[in-house]
Amino acid sequence: MVVIPGMRTQFMAGRESSVRALEYAKTNNSNLFLATQHDDAVFDPKASEISKFGCICKVLESIETSDGHFKVLVEGIEMAKAFTTDDSKGFFFATVQGLDIRGEDAPNTAGSPYAVKA
Repeated sequence: MVVIPGMRTQFMAGRESSVRALEYAKTNNSNLFLATQHDDAVFDPKASEISKFGCICKVLESIETSDGHFKVLVEGIEMAKAFTTDDSKGFFFATVQGLDIRGEDAPNTAGSPYAVKA
């Protein structure tokens, strides 16, 4: 699934790293940077196995299910590119820079938890 600005969508987050990224975003009133992984058969991808391009998304709602997964509703805000990725917190944390729809650099740079959604 690919999220684009203005799009609202739901997905399930169950990987430990994705749940940690979601919890970090909620605790710190931060956005998520959602990017696809190159091979959706890989359960625990490395940073090199995830696209550098994705969408900065606002978490509108997250509900924990009985199995410990989260049903998440997000809204795409801005397309972006990840320049650095750190996984020392148990999830990917990316420094991203927004892109306009023509792929040119936008002036804003922000850090976001990096949840991977294939």
